[in-house]
Amino acid sequence: MSPLIGGRGTGFCLSCLWPTRDFRSKQCWDCYVHSRGGVVKHKTPMKGSKPCLHCGKPTRAKLGYCDKCLNSKIKSCPDCDQLIQQRSERCFHCAMRTRVTEEYRAKIGKSTKRRYEDPAYRAKMGKIQKIVQNTPEARRRNSKSQKISHNRPEVREKMSRLMKISMNRPEVKEKISGSNSWNWRGGCFEPYSKEFNEMLKRQIRDRDDHLCQFPDCYLPENGKKHDVHHIDYNKKNHAPVNLITLCQSHHSKTTNSNHEHWTELFQELQKLRGIT
Repeated sequence: MSPLIGGRGTGFCLSCLWPTRDFRSKQCWDCYVHSRGGVVKHKTPMKGSKPCLHCGKPTRAKLGYCDKCLNSKIKSCPDCDQLIQQRSERCFHCAMRTRVTEEYRAKIGKSTKRRYEDPAYRAKMGKIQKIVQNTPEARRRNSKSQKISHNRPEVREKMSRLMKISMNRPEVKEKISGSNSWNWRGGCFEPYSKEFNEMLKRQIRDRDDHLCQFPDCYLPENGKKHDVHHIDYNKKNHAPVNLITLCQSHHSKTTNSNHEHWTELFQELQKLRGIT
């Protein structure tokens, strides 16, 4: 194939510097076929060109590789053996790991603190986070990732250990105890009478077949006894009609709020069960 040299409007191939038929063309025909995976017996190399170190195609690139080989994954990362491009030294993850040094972390930390010292910037980022995190896709994604991570034994153990450490700190105890507690009701606690003993609780549990009587629950005991709840919240009224068996989860749900609703619900339930 003899190139058209000297004609008006001719250009040069960016890979091998041979003249092209059209000044708008960036590659000669042989380089175009080679870049598409075709096998072509290339023309005589131009002066100053060298064969590509990988495929042998004539090239004048300083790195010794043609454009196709430079953009192809033909070598391995020295740290993780993942295939990377010839022009790259490491894969993206290894490059970031080697780049993030202690000095780099300190530099980024200082710049971030400097930005967040501005109240306008904090307000702006807060609005952006609310918008981004409140989308259905973000909630679904965060919920899925948390379920996966929280089900791992090592994550559960770590969270439990950190929670115990944080809850035992004096300043944390002070924030969640006494009048600072979210469940504070004035500080009065009425003790149970002596008639509300373990024998009476056993009779109520036997009557209810050791099942939680909360509607649509009926959870059996699993190594731990269920609680016995006073329906009218009077701790001195130990009549069998005023006592009902509940699991720990539903007992805490009924004792924290909306006492009138739970009283009416359980009294109606006792009537339907024929307990008077």
